Amino acid sequence: MSIKRQTDKHGQPWDIIGKFSTFEGADTLRNGVLLTAEDTLEVKVKKRCDGFVVKSRPKELEEKEKKPRKNKKMKRKKELKNNDKSRYKNTIRMG
Repeated sequence: MSIKRQTDKHGQPWDIIGKFSTFEGADTLRNGVLLTAEDTLEVKVKKRCDGFVVKSRPKELEEKEKKPRKNKKMKRKKELKNNDKSRYKNTIRMG
């Protein structure tokens, strides 16, 4: 029986380190792993239909730098400003 790893967009894939029928058992393992690993691992408990699963993965050391968002409103205003000249080209002035 092989465990397939899925590629996750949000970091490395999680490894299953234990399966339990109760949350208390899973929480005990999670707390023990957190104490021994300190800041090198991320650990979580997931609920499944057949019980609880404890998963872990290495913590990312460097946070990815966020790119600044492009201001869509400014882009839209710029487009409208460029179109204003041609917008009133074919209109008739009244009075």
